[in-house]
Amino acid sequence: STSNLLLDYKYENPQKYDEMMQYLFGGEYPLFTHIKMEMGNDGNNSTGAEACTMRYEDEEADASRSPGFVMVADAKKINPDVKVSILRWEMPNWVKAKWDKNTDNQGYEAMYKWYKETVFDAYEKYGYMVDFINPDKNETGSPDTAFIKWFANRIENETVFPSYIDAK
Repeated sequence: STSNLLLDYKYENPQKYDEMMQYLFGGEYPLFTHIKMEMGNDGNNSTGAEACTMRYEDEEADASRSPGFVMVADAKKINPDVKVSILRWEMPNWVKAKWDKNTDNQGYEAMYKWYKETVFDAYEKYGYMVDFINPDKNETGSPDTAFIKWFANRIENETVFPSYIDAK
């Protein structure tokens, strides 16, 4: 949720925001070359409340709800080589309801859908592809290796992409 403050700063002090972003991501030796973003669930994440990109299963993802995706777009304008990773703290209620039962991998599929649709929406709105996805919970002491392996296999075998995604 600290990215909420950055976007406030961007709109209230655009010149200073640009200077700060240039300092952080620009130049021959940028301070940061990787941005890690938490996917929000409209509840508290590690630093506060973060908006959810998909509040309901049947709605389209909206990456513009999450200021982190905007900040990444700004950073990539300065340094296109900045890497982006996403992960979650908690999950939206619709994912959690399926996750808790996980009948026939419905929970796994719901989590996958949330990530996939958000990544595609960020690409459509901001023109960049997320480089890394950690599907497990951030800062977990007990990684869900079964789900991580399932998720990796699901990504590797994905065949359905929006028309605006270049298959190359």
